[in-house]
Amino acid sequence: MLGTALFGGFALQIIGLQYTTASKNAFLTATNVVMVPILAFVFGRKKILPRSIIGALTALLGAGILSLQPGFVIGKGDALTLLCAVCFAAQIYLTGRYVNAIDPAILNFMQMLTAFLLSTIGLVTTGGIALHPSIRSMVAVLYLGAVSTSICYFLQTWAQKYVDETGSAIILSMESVFGTVFSIIILHEEVTMRMVIGSVLILGAVVISQLGGDPEKKEQG
Repeated sequence: MLGTALFGGFALQIIGLQYTTASKNAFLTATNVVMVPILAFVFGRKKILPRSIIGALTALLGAGILSLQPGFVIGKGDALTLLCAVCFAAQIYLTGRYVNAIDPAILNFMQMLTAFLLSTIGLVTTGGIALHPSIRSMVAVLYLGAVSTSICYFLQTWAQKYVDETGSAIILSMESVFGTVFSIIILHEEVTMRMVIGSVLILGAVVISQLGGDPEKKEQG
């Protein structure tokens, strides 16, 4: 289930990018932060804490300020990206549900293997395989596969033994903040007030979500 949700998130996000802008894709993907507590309540009957709701909405607002451009209209690509957000939310929720029953390394390996197999099937069935790799592109693919995917998802899986699903989703929304920071450092983008406000809101959301901690996770830790 984890691997299928992860594959669905990656696939729908990439397909959606063909029909929408990168900024709207980033924002709509970030809506998973408000979907996670809903999934936890509906399927796990887990109480939604007020600080979790406030933190999730604050993170969503921050992501919107960082990502959205004028003229936001929902289209085909936006709908696909929303489905991608549902898949990522499901992946976070399912990780929190099973991480205390299955070793994080095994859980991560199984979800990576499942996502890989489904991606391979998708590659073969869609046809048009044409590989002309350069050294630069291969290094990029290896980094994305090894560091950004396998290692990062293992760290997320392990960390969710100690942080609840909603807290994890809010902390993961920091991705947009780091994306902004690296765009300034590497791409030399100009620092704008929107960048500052959006980043501060997301940082604030992380702090709010973790105030008082999670009693259930503390007991398990």
